[in-house]
Amino acid sequence: MALAGGHHALATPLPLFSKGNSSFVLFYRRPLYANALNNFFSLGLPFDFYDGFGKLTTNFYGTGHISAEFLTSADRIASSSPDEPDFSWSNYSGALSGNYLFGDQYNMKFEVSMSSYKAEQLPKQSNVFNYQLSQISNPAVYGSITSYTASRNEITFGFLFNFPSYAYSFANTYGSTIIQSETQVEPDFWATYSFKIGSRLSIETGLRTDLQRMFADIAGGGYGYLAEPRISVSYIVSRPVSVYAAYGIYHQRLIGLNDENMVFSPFGLLAPVPDTLGDEAASHYIVGVNLSPNVLTTLKFEAYYKDFSRLIAVNRDKVYSWEPDFYIGSGESYGLDMSFRYETERYYLEGNYSFGRTTRTFDGTTYYPRFDLRHQLNLSAGYQPASRLWLRARWKITSGLPYTPITGFYGIITPDPYHLPNYVNQQLSSQVAFGKLDAARLSGYQSLDISCSYDVNISGIGFTATGTIINLYDKRNVFYINNVTGDVVYQLPTVWNLSLGWRI
Repeated sequence: MALAGGHHALATPLPLFSKGNSSFVLFYRRPLYANALNNFFSLGLPFDFYDGFGKLTTNFYGTGHISAEFLTSADRIASSSPDEPDFSWSNYSGALSGNYLFGDQYNMKFEVSMSSYKAEQLPKQSNVFNYQLSQISNPAVYGSITSYTASRNEITFGFLFNFPSYAYSFANTYGSTIIQSETQVEPDFWATYSFKIGSRLSIETGLRTDLQRMFADIAGGGYGYLAEPRISVSYIVSRPVSVYAAYGIYHQRLIGLNDENMVFSPFGLLAPVPDTLGDEAASHYIVGVNLSPNVLTTLKFEAYYKDFSRLIAVNRDKVYSWEPDFYIGSGESYGLDMSFRYETERYYLEGNYSFGRTTRTFDGTTYYPRFDLRHQLNLSAGYQPASRLWLRARWKITSGLPYTPITGFYGIITPDPYHLPNYVNQQLSSQVAFGKLDAARLSGYQSLDISCSYDVNISGIGFTATGTIINLYDKRNVFYINNVTGDVVYQLPTVWNLSLGWRI
């Protein structure tokens, strides 16, 4: 069975300038019918989506270029039940960017962009679900200039002005609705200096500052910081072996509003951190080794540690106005990534293994967040038996993600002192009793995907035919578990797809 859909792509050079060249690419895709999901899930979930992309690039004299591009997409899932909510997502973005090289010494880059994202939960007739909204619009201006010195050093100065507008609406555990909208200004400046000591040692230092946060710190506002220092060092031990290390301080203003007790959430609610609380803060430490024993083989080992000295979470248990809207917490994350690739002209083999562990602590409770993926293994291979024919395979295995288990149910009666008969004859309302936060884990994930593609050129038009089989051995991977009924919903079974692309 294949998901029905159609897509169109067009790319071609354009002779716009006599001393330069231009090209453009256009892409558009949408499903041919809205009930494709019902072939795999017995949920009555018609869906619809589309996405499109376009880019026009012009090169000038081999020393610079200007690009204009746009991206737009929308998704909607509509439940056939009036008691189940519908979901919709939409986003678009556009940008005008370019760079220009002045001689051999200076390189200038710029970008003016606009992006917008909106996600909604539409409850329809449901008394259980509430309307939820997450919306972000962000105009931005970026610029940088790099100077190349005679000693092969680089000095870069840059700025990024963001003007984000946020709007969100959600209901907490006790049904209290929080609606907020605001606009912020984020004026960022940075500088980096890259230099070499001898032929083996390379160092890059950098400093990034947010003017608004810097002035708040100088004025004693309590939520600012002066700057974010960063440094990275690499050293060539021998020609096939190099080592590197990096350190940096980072801040973030956006937090997620998702409920950790929900096993599955269709989309993430995002909200800005109030200025009175200050930004989230973390320190990152990274060390790694690159190995190239021969021209065909590369290996990489990297370890990291992240100290989240300041995290912020919404108080979903708030009942009274005097209770805080947010909690301040901390966390840590560490892990190891290992990868290799062996590639010849006609075949390749690559693999990646990742181990990670992340914890968060709020209000005296330490737990594994929803995205804490302990183990992940990816193996892929490709073989070209003929000139234009490629055979590819990818095998992915991961451990299960954490979730909050249900320990039981209990009944409650809503007091109604003004209508005593209603109170006496009232039926119990079932309530869920959750266990320890994210103490259980879903089963692991496995999928073997294979594909075959063939390229052909007919009268100057290139065609690519591709056949793909997803989840070849039909592994039953858990998608989510219904919190109320306990029903298990599985991900896609074996799916095949045929596609034909063309280019001129």
